[in-house]
Amino acid sequence: MPGRPTALLLYALSGETAGTVGNHIRALETLEGFDCRSLNVAWQLPTRLDLERFDVVIVHYSLMASESTDGPISLSDESIARLGHARVVKCVFMQDEHRNVKQTIAALRALHADVFFTCMPEDIMAEVYPPSALPGINLVNVLTGYVDESLLTRKSRPFSERPIDVGYRARKVAYWLGKLAQDKWTIAERFARDTQDYSLVCDISTREQDRLYGTEWIEFLGSCKAVLGTESGASVVDLDGTIRQAVDAAVARNPTLTFEEAQARYFAEADGRFSMAQISPRCFEAAALKTLMILYEGEYSGRLEPYRHYVPLKKDHSNISDVVDILRNPARAQTIIETAYLECACAPRNSHRALQERVAQAIRIAVDDQMRAPAYGNLEWSTIEDDNRKILDRARRLRAANALLSRMIACALPGNGAVVLRDRIAKPLRIALLRR
Repeated sequence: MPGRPTALLLYALSGETAGTVGNHIRALETLEGFDCRSLNVAWQLPTRLDLERFDVVIVHYSLMASESTDGPISLSDESIARLGHARVVKCVFMQDEHRNVKQTIAALRALHADVFFTCMPEDIMAEVYPPSALPGINLVNVLTGYVDESLLTRKSRPFSERPIDVGYRARKVAYWLGKLAQDKWTIAERFARDTQDYSLVCDISTREQDRLYGTEWIEFLGSCKAVLGTESGASVVDLDGTIRQAVDAAVARNPTLTFEEAQARYFAEADGRFSMAQISPRCFEAAALKTLMILYEGEYSGRLEPYRHYVPLKKDHSNISDVVDILRNPARAQTIIETAYLECACAPRNSHRALQERVAQAIRIAVDDQMRAPAYGNLEWSTIEDDNRKILDRARRLRAANALLSRMIACALPGNGAVVLRDRIAKPLRIALLRR
């Protein structure tokens, strides 16, 4: 009888990142019924790594996040070829799937993927990823993130003792992501403006320097009576990258270009054709920390109901007084908070356990009854990890040089033009150096 299948998880983590990414990785490192090893890789796989010593190789979405013109895989051509030729079951996770879908499809084909875990809503999955373009690949829908179970046992500050009435952090995003993505930062500016006469204590910012990560973000969220929010995702799916190219070029030429002008000229028909609107991991964090959610109206992947789990805010803010009334009614607010905690944060279907079961089931179908690969021993595996650390050290030095170049560009050319120039110079330069 065959033994437990072995799995290798390949991911890429560097510097500050959202806690949900780390939690997602840890969940995949501990799949029940599998002997799992993992590598945090940078640009290239260790030479001595034999992929065929595993039954399954999982490529995490953190490795599918490159914005280079070569495609989304943040690995060298040689490493991609090694993965593609390996005679193992290959599973790929992807996020930010609105970007150049044709590149994503090409990457999946290059990897010879067997299972593709996608955040694309099921009702548009086949239209965005036609079966004819990905023959033989099993597409499995998953959420962008799940509940961090460690937050469920965290002692929450009582609602009345929280010093901030409403808190929020977001960043301004590119126009070509569509109207849905703009909501993430416009809600902040508009809410701050529309509540000036209500004497609320607000800590709301869209400035990059005010971003919070890790424990700082959790502490902040736990200090807020309420937090703003919108559905996650984009409302423009850029099938071949041409929308982004056109909009970036237009913004570089005219930094004062408004979203409405860019939308009308370059993606009016595409905006809303495919909606990737879904629940954000931030909603799970707020529910777990018993922070009241004030959210733009939406579906939220069927996980949240207005007035039951969150306070709905109309996108024209016409009901702002009703929202403030609930915020100032501790008994009513507490009812919504407790319901969200029990039915959203504590719901099994929103847990990392649910993710693990969904992933394990899809993988088992692909690996059932096949011959098991000879597993790496601990001593042998330590040599692979040593090789990988050397590659990571080199990548860190290059990232530092890249960050310095990006700051120099920002000082010389502030605004949206600096972002475009950085993408055209700094990122390609880092990739060129990595290839040497």
